[in-house]
Amino acid sequence: MRIHSTPDRMVLRDTPGITWAFGLLFAACGALAAGAVLLGADGFAEQPLWARGMGLLIGLAHLSMGVWVLRASPAVETVLDRASGVARVTTSLVVERAEEFPLAEVARVEVVVTKEDSEGASLVSLRLRLHGGRAIAISSPPSSFYCRDLARRDAEAVRRFLGLPEGAEAVPPGSGA
Repeated sequence: MRIHSTPDRMVLRDTPGITWAFGLLFAACGALAAGAVLLGADGFAEQPLWARGMGLLIGLAHLSMGVWVLRASPAVETVLDRASGVARVTTSLVVERAEEFPLAEVARVEVVVTKEDSEGASLVSLRLRLHGGRAIAISSPPSSFYCRDLARRDAEAVRRFLGLPEGAEAVPPGSGA
C-alpha cells in the first residue's frame, strides 16, 4: 500500500500487483493450452479424444482460475479529504465503483487478520469501521503479502490523520466484528 499525505488530504493506493501477475499467468497459460487443443496444434490431432478433452479441460480450468483471481483482486484507492470532510473509497479492475461517506462517520481503523496458518503467516487487510457498524475495506482483499507490521503502521497513519484515539484495533481470525 502506498500512502501520500498532505495536512488536508491523505490518499491510500493498494494495487495487488503480484496477485495480478499470478492471475494473468494462469489465464495466459490456460488460454494457450485450450487454444492448442482447439486449434489442433502439432501433435494434438493424433492424440485420443479423451487426451484432447483432458487438455482442453485443464486449459479451461487454468483460464477460469486466472480470471477469477483477477476479478477477486481489485485495486483500492482511498481519499480522505479534510477540506470537504468526505472520504471516497474507489475499487477498480475493469469496472470502477466508488463509495463516499463523511469523515466524521469513521469510528476506528481495523487491521483485519482473516486467517492464520500453522507457520504464523496470516491474511491481513485494513478497513474503516463507521459509527453505524458498517465496515469498509480500504485495502485489496486479504493477502499474505501485506504483513501485520505494515498493516499496523498504515492503520496508525490513517488513525493519526483522522484524529482517532490511540491504537489501531486488531480484529482476530474468525471474528466478523
